[in-house]
Amino acid sequence: MAGKSTTPGSGIPGIGPIVVDAEALGTISEYLQVPSDTVAKALRTFQSRVVQIGPAWGSDSMGQTIEAQYRQPYNDLILLLQDLVDGFDEAGTKFSVASHNVNATEEANRS
Repeated sequence: MAGKSTTPGSGIPGIGPIVVDAEALGTISEYLQVPSDTVAKALRTFQSRVVQIGPAWGSDSMGQTIEAQYRQPYNDLILLLQDLVDGFDEAGTKFSVASHNVNATEEANRS
């Protein structure tokens, strides 16, 4: 039962033993890379386009008022998207580590 870990006699009453599939955990890690890459690309594209457009509000007092209204939501959006990328990456890493740990435990149990 390579890559799958069960604990004999354990489990949830009426359900049975808990089975952990290391390969499936690794696959989840790979799948999480897709939304991470997608959001990261969208973030880079958004930032690039904003830089290309440049500040559209000018430097007079009215322009400064417009910038003050724009700047915080822009910064919040950048942080949100980066946090989303980081969250996908962190979750993927945790699934990868769990996969490795299950495999290592199974290997140690066979020794």
